[in-house]
Amino acid sequence: MKSKPLLGLIGVLALIMFVILVLVIKQSPQTTPPSVPPASPETEENLLEATPDEPTDYYVTFTLNTQDFSYPELSAQTVERLLDLHETYQLPVTIFFTTTMVDYYSAFQPDLFERILTSPLVSIGYHIRPPVPYHPNTPHAPDLSELSIQELQDLVRTYETHGLDLVTGEPTTAPGGFAYLVELAGDRPYIVGVATGRALPDVLEVYKDLGAVMFAGHSGAMNLGDTTGPLYTRPEQSELKAFEHTGEDASALLAEMKEEAETKQGSIAPFFLNIKMHDNDFFAEQSAWTTVYLSPSARRSGAPFDTSLTSTLLSIDESEAQWKLYEDLLRAVAQHPTFKSVNIEQTHNLLQ
Repeated sequence: MKSKPLLGLIGVLALIMFVILVLVIKQSPQTTPPSVPPASPETEENLLEATPDEPTDYYVTFTLNTQDFSYPELSAQTVERLLDLHETYQLPVTIFFTTTMVDYYSAFQPDLFERILTSPLVSIGYHIRPPVPYHPNTPHAPDLSELSIQELQDLVRTYETHGLDLVTGEPTTAPGGFAYLVELAGDRPYIVGVATGRALPDVLEVYKDLGAVMFAGHSGAMNLGDTTGPLYTRPEQSELKAFEHTGEDASALLAEMKEEAETKQGSIAPFFLNIKMHDNDFFAEQSAWTTVYLSPSARRSGAPFDTSLTSTLLSIDESEAQWKLYEDLLRAVAQHPTFKSVNIEQTHNLLQ
């Protein structure tokens, strides 16, 4: 049996060792636990569930305009990457096509075109660009004021049921235009972006006959239920041209859009915030139609137009900066407690 003095000595030694151990731990370099990054889109259970199923006062629409016939392969790559992002975040989007891009995607990107048409997240839009003669930026276009309403409608109908020659600006004998998009994409709510500068309500009658239900305008506060001629007007009280805000904070941009929508003269809830991009914004300094049809030679002499003119491409860093902002906006909308993202088809359903 150990003596009491020995037991006491052991106890003292144990206490001394414990104190030394504590001092060593305190003097050791402390490592800060790595911060936990936000949950990646892949690990979120379902970001769509973060947006309320019930009606809200704040809707966000994402819009992509395809138009770049100079770099059609880059346009397709852009659409594919954008669809991947929207599927990751489960946020809807509306994709607009010109007649030329309908021809390209249906003929040369059939799998991607089918993916677009069958995606539950995508709704379809159509927009016009030069050189159709009823676009106000088409150089040396005919004076539409000299046409009767019937003649103007006949002109529009001819172009919107035929293909478009980008060099001459004349319709081709092939099927094309908005009517061809409807034929390929089937029965669904379509939105059209049309700028004629004259008799717009009468022109929109043609698009209604061909299948359109909504018009994309850009003038003041446009509220849910407003109309332009025979079509509903796309509701929009704030628009963000995201390509003009590269490097900025997505949450701050959304907050500014929300405030603008709430305070814009004539705005009535629910408020719609539209985030817009063009395919070329991700890879080129200018769009193809701007480069070709607003060039000095085009403005000087009109057709035939030089479609060999191309825009300078963005650097990889410039392109990735655009993609970063776009994904930041998707993430911010997906995680926002009161925003609900809708496409045009869902917007149209709100009117029913």
